[in-house]
Amino acid sequence: MASASANGLTSTALCTLVLSYYGIGFALSYIPGSLYVSFFLISIAEAPSSLLVGLLIDRLGRCWLILGGMVLSGAACIACGLAEGAPVLQVVLAMVGKFGCSGAWSVLVVYCAELFPTALRSLLSGAIYQGARAGGVAAPFVFLLGSASGESGEASSSYPSG
Repeated sequence: MASASANGLTSTALCTLVLSYYGIGFALSYIPGSLYVSFFLISIAEAPSSLLVGLLIDRLGRCWLILGGMVLSGAACIACGLAEGAPVLQVVLAMVGKFGCSGAWSVLVVYCAELFPTALRSLLSGAIYQGARAGGVAAPFVFLLGSASGESGEASSSYPSG
């Protein structure tokens, strides 16, 4: 029973991370300025995240790095949404969000491989990654909810209505 709850929690965490990861990229069209420069900047935030996680994973432990990455990503994404009118700050916060998301993802991949016994590892890892893919599938639809509800900014005009 313990592995079923661990499987569900890990799958939910990966789903949330993937939803945030892709959501940050989709939401860049709402930030004023060059979409290409903004996307480049949030993309380069991933490399230091992986390096830092590699250095800290044995010192801090997997759970603390996952928790820290998810909290950092969530706080940065919320702050990015609240920082309207400050495009530079929004891009920096999106970079921090992507940094946290990418770091937590890197640790969760290692954690999933270590969590289950060898006989069940491939089956349960597949189930966990299925939850992660659900987040990837849901991300564009969550992004489109803003344009459907009329809450989005200038990006909503790029989608056909009805």
